Amino acid sequence: MTDLEWREWCEEVWPELVELASRKDSINYTALMEKVGVGGEPREFASQCLRRIANCCRASKLPMLNVLVVNKRTGKPGGGIPFVSDLGAERERVFAFDWASYPPPRFVELPGRTER
Repeated sequence: MTDLEWREWCEEVWPELVELASRKDSINYTALMEKVGVGGEPREFASQCLRRIANCCRASKLPMLNVLVVNKRTGKPGGGIPFVSDLGAERERVFAFDWASYPPPRFVELPGRTER
C-alpha cells in the first residue's frame, strides 16, 4: 500500500476510534481492520495507520486514540504505543475527552512521514 493510501485509511479509522471512545470501549487490531475494510497484516496496520493517528494526537495535544486498539489475546494495547507511559491513564483520558468538539483531521493533507 502507498503512503497516501495509508493516510486515507487513517481517515476511515479515526471516526471508528472516536465512536469507541464515546462508548468507553476498545477493539482488537483484526476486528478494526475488518470493520473498516483494510487488508494486510496487523503489524503493518499499527505501524502505518495507528502510528499516524498517534502522531496526529500528539501534535494536536489530544489524548491518544490509538490506545483503544488492543491485542486480541491480552485485551490490552500494545506496549509500543509512542508517547504514552501509563496506558490505563491514557485510556481514561481518551474516554473523558469531548471528541465531538474536535473535527476529524484530514490525514491526506498532512505530511506523509511518521515518527519512529
